[in-house]
Amino acid sequence: MVAFESGCLSSSKYLIFIGGLTDGLNSLSYLETLSEMLESFGYCLIQILLRSCYLQYGFHSLQTDLEDLDSLIEKLVQERGQPTSLILMGHSTGCQDIIYFLKHSSNKQHVTHAILQGPVSDREFGATESKTEDILKYCRSSSSLSPNDWIPHHLSDVPITISRFLSLNEKNSIEDVFSTDLTNDELSNIYSSIRTPLTWIFSIKDQYVPDSSVISAFAKRLVNELRHDTVLFLSNADHGITSKDDQQLLIEHIKKILK
Repeated sequence: MVAFESGCLSSSKYLIFIGGLTDGLNSLSYLETLSEMLESFGYCLIQILLRSCYLQYGFHSLQTDLEDLDSLIEKLVQERGQPTSLILMGHSTGCQDIIYFLKHSSNKQHVTHAILQGPVSDREFGATESKTEDILKYCRSSSSLSPNDWIPHHLSDVPITISRFLSLNEKNSIEDVFSTDLTNDELSNIYSSIRTPLTWIFSIKDQYVPDSSVISAFAKRLVNELRHDTVLFLSNADHGITSKDDQQLLIEHIKKILK
């Protein structure tokens, strides 16, 4: 596990940022602005490089990501004492890491807030890809296949195991936590044990959402009926919030969390 710090390095207040699939250090264009804002509030930004970063996600899992996050938080507590504030912020699949962490980690009590930016369904986006169904058929084709076997190269350019592909693309897998077709009972089963306050940040023009019209309805169903969390809709933003105007809206909203 490797992590990079910026902002107020002497602080006991941290925001740990977790990127999505293929992401690494400074993968999101808003991170520099976020770091500057956090420093003005006396926070340290920590970007964690999980073992699954870049193209290594195909042979790791949410469990190995949890182990890396546990290692980071335990190191912070051991060397610097109990954090005054510890916020987790995820982008895309990094949001799945946060949900899994808050459900299963022995260190979840240290987390004071979690921000989910771009929490979209890998399964629903995968269903729009031409090869997904063929790969699913392959994964289910033989009882002789092991979960740790690799998907053949002619089916996937990215090295990925059967277990990780199914985790990303099967309904009700451990990563299927943001799909808009999940029932209220299924969502309740996922989120009812999470006590940490969550802030959901949705981009209405997210290119990884097959039908953007369902985002608002899903968010309102989740937040209003099940959790009563805070939700922010960025009406012109894409998945990574690349426009400066939308980045400023994001930063202003995070400021409200810090105050």
